Amino acid sequence: MSFKFRPEVNGFALQAASLKHGGGKGPLHAPDENVVFLYPVLGSWGFSPSRDNWIGFQNWFRVAHKNKTFLPLVPGILPSLWYKKELKAGTHENIWTMWQIYYAYSKNDRTLYPNFPNKTGMTINWRENGLHFSKAVKVAGPLVESWDERLENLPEEPVHLDVNGTVVKY
Repeated sequence: MSFKFRPEVNGFALQAASLKHGGGKGPLHAPDENVVFLYPVLGSWGFSPSRDNWIGFQNWFRVAHKNKTFLPLVPGILPSLWYKKELKAGTHENIWTMWQIYYAYSKNDRTLYPNFPNKTGMTINWRENGLHFSKAVKVAGPLVESWDERLENLPEEPVHLDVNGTVVKY
């Protein structure tokens, strides 16, 4: 099954280990029998956007970003809190992902994530000293080292998770 032509799929996450953006406990993970899942927030550590969705986002952003009274806040998610904190500090321009999260929310789009075991992914965040970390911290998880043949035959309709990692649609 190819997801690149599905209009509600805004892109593909290459990462595995992620937090639950609604604040739920534990890492984001679908039930083990699911090789992939759809989730309402992009995976920012290796996001591969679908072409048409990315063009739509860029066109929307060019207009929305000029409106200085508009804030791209999505109710009930941690990135909105982070954006408000950065707004107070005057560093909110560092968070391009909030704009993409809002755009996806407004269109009810989803990102397709892999569901590898043991918090592995095709990309990882080294969490080095810089924009988001004042000092280096533990790496976000190991890289996938062997191919999962289930990825060669993806389901027609993957499981959907909400921002707290709860299954909302099978």
